Amino acid sequence: MYNRKPRFAVLREDLFAITGDQLMALILDRLLYDTYKDDDFEAFYDEGLREGRFPGIEPTHGWLHKTACDIYCECMANSIDSVRSRLNKMVSKGLLMRRKHSVINMDRSYDYRVSIGTVIKRLDDIGYTLDISNYVKEDDKIERLPSCR
Repeated sequence: MYNRKPRFAVLREDLFAITGDQLMALILDRLLYDTYKDDDFEAFYDEGLREGRFPGIEPTHGWLHKTACDIYCECMANSIDSVRSRLNKMVSKGLLMRRKHSVINMDRSYDYRVSIGTVIKRLDDIGYTLDISNYVKEDDKIERLPSCR
């Protein structure tokens, strides 16, 4: 028998309030976490605050290459199909952006990007602010939800 650390996912009330769905809130939280831990978070955040002001300009920062299977494992969802349907709903609601994976043309997976401007606005509309402080530990090492790999 071996010891392994249990995985956990945190359901945030603020993200649940804007998504209306537990799994969508978990997925959005996970994508925010991964975006925050990325090196270009500052540029992504600045770019996100300018969302919508310059139509036709493709965002360059904050894109994450995640498959539905990756998200399924990280969020401990019921099925990959439920993750795919939630991702589609979040894209249609404007909470996420999606594009074909840009590096390998034969790869049929997508890159996702949190529409941070939209998330902040929707949270503000219902009286919340986006709090990312729970992603950072005291020693500034980010470790929250390990991958299932």
